[in-house]
Amino acid sequence: MSNPDIITQVSPEAPLRHDTTQIDEDVDLNSIIKLNIRGQMFYITRDELMSLPESILLCLFPNGVFVDINGNVITNLTEDDTVYVNFSPSCFQYIIDSFSSAAMKLPPSSTPEVYDGYSTLDADVLSEKPAIIVLREDLDYYVIPPKRGISPHGIRLIKQAAGSYLVNREQIFEGLGYEPGKKLGPAEEHLLEMLCSSGFDVQSDWGHRSSEPGKTVLTSLSLVDLKHPEPPQPEPESPSLNPVASNSTSNKQSRRSRIAELAESAARSASRSVSRNRSESRAKSAGTSSKLLLFWRKPARKCWWSNTEVTIQVPGLLKTDGLSEVTVNLHIRRVWTLELSVIGVH
Repeated sequence: MSNPDIITQVSPEAPLRHDTTQIDEDVDLNSIIKLNIRGQMFYITRDELMSLPESILLCLFPNGVFVDINGNVITNLTEDDTVYVNFSPSCFQYIIDSFSSAAMKLPPSSTPEVYDGYSTLDADVLSEKPAIIVLREDLDYYVIPPKRGISPHGIRLIKQAAGSYLVNREQIFEGLGYEPGKKLGPAEEHLLEMLCSSGFDVQSDWGHRSSEPGKTVLTSLSLVDLKHPEPPQPEPESPSLNPVASNSTSNKQSRRSRIAELAESAARSASRSVSRNRSESRAKSAGTSSKLLLFWRKPARKCWWSNTEVTIQVPGLLKTDGLSEVTVNLHIRRVWTLELSVIGVH
């Protein structure tokens, strides 16, 4: 992870493609689109589909068009047409469930807001509408065979076992290099802090993680509700400390009065310190939320390589049945895509 950049923004010269799925502005946004996603049917309105983040739409429709079963472009989509999508059905269900749940948090009086491709979003909207942080990982892995002479079938078994091993490594920030007690690089540490102060946790797992059929590729996705800074709470008044009357000598009374004054001064100082720390914490959280607005409709990417040696269980490699333990080197390329989606804003 030698790249010093936290995350690489998509080139600003490239215009945002909000016509990704060839939907006319004049069509009925409540009309139903039928999606066949690897044999599983989904029904979604045009409005729901176009409300999905740019990075997800590009996964669903990488060429920016609807296609039929034969791969032909559907130029005039109707409710009788079925759009075929090469995407994980379980991942799509996770997406629909997450965005439907977030939409239910919209205030009843909320109205959709429309921004053009060059508008910037006011930070205040984050306190009015729910938002989702979209974090996706595209992982390619390459297996170095443990020895010469392994058959193509054996290599295929090793690749499948390596894929299963990686699928089960579900913690998000493990891929970033996070381990308890281990110091990350400054860029990775900053990215980790930004995400963990916005709704993620260092122990968070991917919401969806699966391997692509017939490929040494894994796709992972996490959709996390943006955590807003807590509203300021009124500070409790510091308790007053008054000297207790006694029949002691005047010297003792003077000494006790002095102790009470010092205690009261310390209490005021502690109260100011707590108040200052709370204010700084709220300001930091608010600053993080504003920083995430940079990723609204502008997905950003970070790419890095790593390699690791793992011992995996490969079925039927050396025997007709049972498992064989094989130690292999894995070279892994990860691409993280980060985007912010604000519900009720188009």
